Amino acid sequence: MLVWSLVADPRRPDGGLPVTAAPGQPASSRPSVLDPEDDRLVAACLAAEPGAWERFVERFAGLFCRVVDRTAFRRRTGISAADRDDLVAEILLACLHNDAAVLRAFARRSSLPTYLTVIARRAVARALVRLAETGRLAARETVAE
Repeated sequence: MLVWSLVADPRRPDGGLPVTAAPGQPASSRPSVLDPEDDRLVAACLAAEPGAWERFVERFAGLFCRVVDRTAFRRRTGISAADRDDLVAEILLACLHNDAAVLRAFARRSSLPTYLTVIARRAVARALVRLAETGRLAARETVAE
């Protein structure tokens, strides 16, 4: 027997209540939490439609900047505006690496922004470790309490 529950989702443009499978239900029986616009954007990027990548960058650049700032803060690493731009570029390269494998691997088990946040955090963490090893980044001063 398939059991469904209603969960409010403020991200939905229609403000409605999306239907999600109850705990214990297989993921394949759950409706996608993907915003239809995000679904079209991913499909357009994978199909290399003109302007799709620019829309993708415009849509997620702010998210990527926040991920860079937060990841650097949590790692107690000071970054400049140029470093931030370089790290956002690293995230975008990670999205395009291996024929956009990151976008192709998106299984729609979470929203696209949530998925990209995880991808971005991992890419930034790897890049920060690499930059720290080369001496390009300095540890942020901590305030003694």
